[in-house]
Amino acid sequence: MTANTSIIRGGSAALALAWALAFAMPASAEVAGKVLFIAGSVTLERAPPVALKAGDLIETGTVIATGDKSRAQILMNDGARVALRAASRYRVDDFGLPASVGAPTQVTTTRAAGVSVATLLKGGFRSSTGAIGKDGAGTYEVRTPIGTLGIRGTDYTAIWCQGDCDDAPGLSTANAARNGMYLATHVGSIVFRYGGREAIVNAGEVIFIAAADALPEPLEELPAWVIEDGAGRLETGAQQGDVKGSTALPDLAGRRPPPTGQQAPSDSAAPDPKDASGAQGVQRPITGTVGGQQQIDLTSGQLPRGPNNPPPGTPSVPPPSNNVPPPTPPPGGN
Repeated sequence: MTANTSIIRGGSAALALAWALAFAMPASAEVAGKVLFIAGSVTLERAPPVALKAGDLIETGTVIATGDKSRAQILMNDGARVALRAASRYRVDDFGLPASVGAPTQVTTTRAAGVSVATLLKGGFRSSTGAIGKDGAGTYEVRTPIGTLGIRGTDYTAIWCQGDCDDAPGLSTANAARNGMYLATHVGSIVFRYGGREAIVNAGEVIFIAAADALPEPLEELPAWVIEDGAGRLETGAQQGDVKGSTALPDLAGRRPPPTGQQAPSDSAAPDPKDASGAQGVQRPITGTVGGQQQIDLTSGQLPRGPNNPPPGTPSVPPPSNNVPPPTPPPGGN
């Protein structure tokens, strides 16, 4: 696959200065969102660290840190979702919406101008766009160690690997992650500005950038460590598309039924739940028994047809009467 990635060379920005300024804390903290989901060890970096739980508010200026095999999902006030990879550090620098958008932590689809600025300090995340950044509205930025991300209404993944992306299942020394930035766009497009260049990554594309002075490398397949880590598959719960090659790790809800003549696994007692897109999973057989011996198929929700369950419209036959006449006496009897 050849990514439609555009490069614009220009005067080198003061990246080192910008990265240093990225650590500056805002003058006052504002509520930017709340925690939707926590798995494993997730903390706010304070002295001492504060363990996070679902429902906790996230303020500007705070750093969210996920431990090994841990996950956090954040709902921003504009409806955006951020799923943090294991062993990551992510700071919400600035966030603001017009008063018309709604109260803090309220999910909204209003396309309102606003500001959403964050910094990826370590690890990675997947994010789906809220009101800010949708169709280019408002100011949206995610700062990274080598550049700054902007969006145009999207669902994307950004992973910064520095010898810490080896927790995805099935990796070996032959297919280990290289150090650098991995950017994958699932829906929409992202713009990554770094080292005087601009790279545009459209839906279905994935690129790798080794350093601030390196050219982007289009990748044919989505690397395993971008899809998954030690905590499982990296998702926001709002997926609408995916990158080519991501089917290397199939969704279990997409499994095909067993071939004819083969029995389904013994745990197949009910239909699969709906997948992330809302589609119904594969129907699995539901069986019962008659008389403790004969097996019948109840998957369709209908009882099998038989003498006691005739098809609709079949004329009813009255049951035999219990008033059986006495036997006729033999000829010549008394």
